Amino acid sequence: MTASVFLQHWELLVLQVLDWDLSAVTPYCILEQLLRRYELSECGFDANQVRRHSETFIALAETEFDISSSLSPGLLAVSCLVGALNGLKRDEAQEKFSSRLLMDLASDSGHSAAAIAEAVRTIEVRLKERLPRPSEAQAPVEVDVRSPCMVY
Repeated sequence: MTASVFLQHWELLVLQVLDWDLSAVTPYCILEQLLRRYELSECGFDANQVRRHSETFIALAETEFDISSSLSPGLLAVSCLVGALNGLKRDEAQEKFSSRLLMDLASDSGHSAAAIAEAVRTIEVRLKERLPRPSEAQAPVEVDVRSPCMVY
């Protein structure tokens, strides 16, 4: 028996003895359920665009220790969905839909609308601090694509 197989055997034994369940609920799992539950296209939102924006918010928020450690996966998913919709609203109908959705999400998730709104503000502020502003973006770098092995 090799050392790695021996260690794996002991790791599995410890997990079995402690009766650990290694399946974890993540914000991505919850986001998927939310996107299936609420019909975002009824108000002109592009569901794929909302998904991409929400997933980006989740990915960025999870890299921030104070956010990922203080928000449950459910609150993080709900907040990132609301934050994504806030950034994608274009008209009054979408504004009304977003407000109604916030109340529905609060009711369905067990989090207050105030807690969701505060989490959205926290995430948005932190992301604005971390992401470069367009004026601070670096100038494009010119790259010589000629191979040193090519004969010119």
